Amino acid sequence: MKASHIFLIIAAIAIAWVFFRGGEERYGSRRAAIDYNRLAVSQGLTPEAAALNLEPDLDVALLPEIGKQVIREAAQAGLTEQAFLQQVIQEVSNRIREISTIDLNGDDVVDPILIRPEPLEGEQFVILSIRVPAHDAYPLPDAGDSAAWKDVETIEVATMTMSMDKEALTVQAQGNQHVYPRQAGQHYVAYDRSPSFLQMYIGMRMMEWMFFPRYYGFMGPGFGYGMYRPMGVPMMASRRAGIVSSRGYSRSTASTRSAISTRARTVPPSCR
Repeated sequence: MKASHIFLIIAAIAIAWVFFRGGEERYGSRRAAIDYNRLAVSQGLTPEAAALNLEPDLDVALLPEIGKQVIREAAQAGLTEQAFLQQVIQEVSNRIREISTIDLNGDDVVDPILIRPEPLEGEQFVILSIRVPAHDAYPLPDAGDSAAWKDVETIEVATMTMSMDKEALTVQAQGNQHVYPRQAGQHYVAYDRSPSFLQMYIGMRMMEWMFFPRYYGFMGPGFGYGMYRPMGVPMMASRRAGIVSSRGYSRSTASTRSAISTRARTVPPSCR
């Protein structure tokens, strides 16, 4: 074997070692499971909970673009009413899972993303609560056991709020201040002002059943979720940039003012 070939093999091994070692160092701190109910208390956050920051694991600024794309695609597919809502909720779960490396239980496997729709009667908006399983929820049910998944205890990490009028579809995201402490009070917003899409939304009467839904019963008391397949944290981290680029996600700018007028909603630090 030529010396140049030997050098290339040694170099490849060194690069691989650095990559995997970097992954271990990057995510090694999460191998100790995080009991969020113990760290966060109703009177305020303990120092341990205050130090918990999910910004490197899920970029909230990407969520509005995800919501906008998912709604567009469901409308283009000709889905309506219950089928539309179910597609939106499940696809939001799938798309967020693709770019998340949240691993609260420290098993080096990315936590599944669960979505709880929260329609408010008489309001022109709907909130999607974005959640991951709590520490006490493990071991998780089988992927096909939908009834059991509805009873999984969870922690809210962010919200996505959707609203629409004749001027625009507005999608706004906000991280839970207890896991995004440096982004407390920040709102990330994306608008869909395309005349063709707005005409489509109005023509299909989306406002009537998206924001005054009769169909949320199909979710039961629990959550919507996408096609969850366990994936390792380092692998998902290595794929994230490519997924963001290929799907054309753009980061929304932060604002301290909400673009959607909503009722006050307090998210306790403990699981719900």
